[in-house]
Amino acid sequence: MPDLADLKERETFDTREWEDRLDELTDDDIQGILKKRLHLPSVRRVQELRTKLCERYARRNDIIHAMCCAAIAQIPAVLIGPPGTAKSALVRGLCEGLGLSARKGGDGDDSANAAAKIEEVETRRYFEYLLTRFTTPEEVVGPWHIQDLIHKQQYRRVTRGHLPEARIAFLDEIFKASSAILNTLLTLLNEKIFYNGGRAVSVPLLMAFAASNEMPTDETLKALLDRFPLRIPCPRVEPQHRRELILRAWELSYDRHFSRARIAIEPIACTNDLRLLNHVARVAYRGREALGKDEFDRQFLRFFDAFSDDVSDRTAPQLLAFARAEALLGDDKSLDHQKHLSVFKYVGFGERHLSRVSGHFGTTRDRLA
Repeated sequence: MPDLADLKERETFDTREWEDRLDELTDDDIQGILKKRLHLPSVRRVQELRTKLCERYARRNDIIHAMCCAAIAQIPAVLIGPPGTAKSALVRGLCEGLGLSARKGGDGDDSANAAAKIEEVETRRYFEYLLTRFTTPEEVVGPWHIQDLIHKQQYRRVTRGHLPEARIAFLDEIFKASSAILNTLLTLLNEKIFYNGGRAVSVPLLMAFAASNEMPTDETLKALLDRFPLRIPCPRVEPQHRRELILRAWELSYDRHFSRARIAIEPIACTNDLRLLNHVARVAYRGREALGKDEFDRQFLRFFDAFSDDVSDRTAPQLLAFARAEALLGDDKSLDHQKHLSVFKYVGFGERHLSRVSGHFGTTRDRLA
């Protein structure tokens, strides 16, 4: 069994043994971790990753903070903004910092070691795909297993390297996908279940990010939109901050052309950090106790009622999980209605939503983005 001392270092904590153990933690186990404050190294690693991303991308601090909180809370989030606003880059950077990008072995690796490394990458990296109305389910959830179809007359998909086996997924232009793909995503995103060969299979998906240039207007997409309770705006950088944007973009462009090794963010945290902090946030901030006992609870319910047109009943516990993750990432001892209700900035989108929340979270577009 993995030792608790492993939590201190990413290299010793980022193992499959710890992944299995975290799935079996009881509330008593988590209370023990909280009492000994063994979760703090994971908090520090995620905070460091957040800082590194903020240093790389100009004027994206609020977006990056929301993405980190969503990843801890394991709430699907869609980034919405015009082309060229770093939506894809932000998700890729986060995944690189979690050690999920493909890493090739050196030229001196023998074939056995190289094969082992390839298998490790295949099972642990994130899945990314640009969806169009012509994208087929085979491209996203895997092709049919031809041998099973021929010899067993059984429809079964080969899911390795595709969405059903991803830890973190990024689906670009998600609202342009075909109806066949959308129907599959509804169950996979919400229940974390994929039906393969007539069997319901649990998927290891921790976090799903998506991106779109605009909010969907088609009524048939409402069910899918509801699977993404966080709609994070990604506007263009304001004119007064364009110089900062250009300087950082120039540095990244130079690295891309002349020093490719410097582009990627070195692994800082890992997906086991997200798993652990998800458990800790749930227990540390009153766990399963009923709402309505203090000012935060009353304000949360008031906000939820006010924005009921934008969120469904299903999303209430997800929004509360975001608030808990934000409190944990901020090293706060308790939930505060003046600090941890910012999640409601992200439940809607557009000018109407901005005007509705401006009285609670500020008056400028910059603070709401």
